Amino acid sequence: MTGSATKLSYVITSLAGDWIAGYRRPAGPTIDLLPIEAEYDLLAGTLAPPGTPVSVPPPAPAVAPTDQIALLRYGVPMEALLSDLIAFLQDGTVGTKLGIANRLAEIAQAGAAAQAEARNNLGLGRVANTAPADLPVSTAVAKGLADLAQKLDAARSVPGRWTFSSKTGSLASGQTVFPIPGGYTPGFVSVWIGGLQIYGFTATDGATVVITGYTFGANDVVTIETLKAGVVANAATRAEVDALTDRITALADRLTVLDPAASNFEAAFSRLFTAWVAGLPVYAGTGPAPVPAGRPFLNNGTPQIAL
Repeated sequence: MTGSATKLSYVITSLAGDWIAGYRRPAGPTIDLLPIEAEYDLLAGTLAPPGTPVSVPPPAPAVAPTDQIALLRYGVPMEALLSDLIAFLQDGTVGTKLGIANRLAEIAQAGAAAQAEARNNLGLGRVANTAPADLPVSTAVAKGLADLAQKLDAARSVPGRWTFSSKTGSLASGQTVFPIPGGYTPGFVSVWIGGLQIYGFTATDGATVVITGYTFGANDVVTIETLKAGVVANAATRAEVDALTDRITALADRLTVLDPAASNFEAAFSRLFTAWVAGLPVYAGTGPAPVPAGRPFLNNGTPQIAL
């Protein structure tokens, strides 16, 4: 038997299953195979030789009132015309003929009772059908929101940063006076024009800042930052401020020993210098200095700078 190395298009017959010659059946009416691959299916009748006319089943005719349909009546098969079934369903007395005309209310009531029982079994009565905007808030959440609002208020008020721009309509041509909402403490004001800090302004009345010597253009942006005296800029708590004050006081106490007016200054400085000298690297007498250039070291008891 000789075979060909060229694949041919074989026609799939109605006897073919999901697999043909080891391949999954394609969607179309033909499959490309080598002759040696198609031999078995040709003998089995699941394939037809190439060129065999492909039979296309005719489309099913449209449903007509004269079609015969199969029905079961009291368990007994019977045939009827489709038109008879249509007429039966269109008859206004279908409920009476089916024996349910007098039981429609009973059927509806039974359905409502079944639904209520299903809701009770699922526990749907305990589900809160409340809109998200009306949901209750726990005490912990309410306190957290109040604390957050307080911190946000503090962050907004200190420091205050105000931006005036011609693009937003808050900076007019020729404007020199800039009102500050909420006011400010004189002496705690900084001004920038186009990102560059300036000092040609007057801020003394606590309500407005007056900028002189500048002609503002269409793209200028003025930023004014104000602080209020008596408030910590980073909105620290009282405990945090007290702790910071304690550390500063302790540092100041330690630095009083360096006050020349203090009676113990000389003794304190002598102790400090002695401790510093004792900690210097000692030169061995030969070779390079024991430290890099510019650093002090000890040579025969005398501090020196390495060259």
